[in-house]
Amino acid sequence: MSLHRKSSPKDKVSAIFSAVVSLAIVGITLLALVSDRGWPQLLELLSHFRVQYFLLGLVLLLPLLLTRRRIAILIALFCVVLLSTPILPWYNPFSRGASTGELRVLTANINTQNRSYEKVLTMVREENPDIAVFLEVDDTWVAQLQSLKDILPYDFGQANPHNFGIAVYSRLPLNNATIAFFGTERNPSILANLTVEGKAISLIAAHPFPPVRRSFFTLVICNSIASHSMFNSLKRLLCCWEI
Repeated sequence: MSLHRKSSPKDKVSAIFSAVVSLAIVGITLLALVSDRGWPQLLELLSHFRVQYFLLGLVLLLPLLLTRRRIAILIALFCVVLLSTPILPWYNPFSRGASTGELRVLTANINTQNRSYEKVLTMVREENPDIAVFLEVDDTWVAQLQSLKDILPYDFGQANPHNFGIAVYSRLPLNNATIAFFGTERNPSILANLTVEGKAISLIAAHPFPPVRRSFFTLVICNSIASHSMFNSLKRLLCCWEI
């Protein structure tokens, strides 16, 4: 004769709660994993909330621990770990490794129609960068930016009246600077070589299109840049762009 313990209403509520919460965490994790794969544009818009996904998963995990449902807790814990892996290096000072110095970089989308020249120039001087990348510059903006040559004497770029212009101003010499194109669209990027404390660094400054269709997805641009880096054996790479 075997005895079976009858489930109490409390046990049933606990089981339902743990199932719902664990499924919610799994759903959040799947959303975080697939949203930046360059799929439909509406889904890609959800790829910019990695920190929020992690925090939400962590908040949901805490009450789940009280249920003591081992399988649900292990699944949820695994998902939270997955959610944390892309963002923990951002806040881990040891992940940066040893550094012999700092390179201060400024990236500014100034918008071709913007005419607040003094505000931009003042901001650059206050930030005092080693490298400044300006996006959406036209000939008028390039003329205004020339006043920065006393602090950023080296420059290279391509002006364009249709928000496609790009320019780099640097305290360090820009060697072998050239215009390049990544992805399927002909949006100009800048490639250049720098020497920082005796070490060669390759600079890529890009302005990807807004992700309004598949070919514009930042992931496509990133893959193209990565392929270029591997093909040209770039060991130290500095990428500057607005996404």
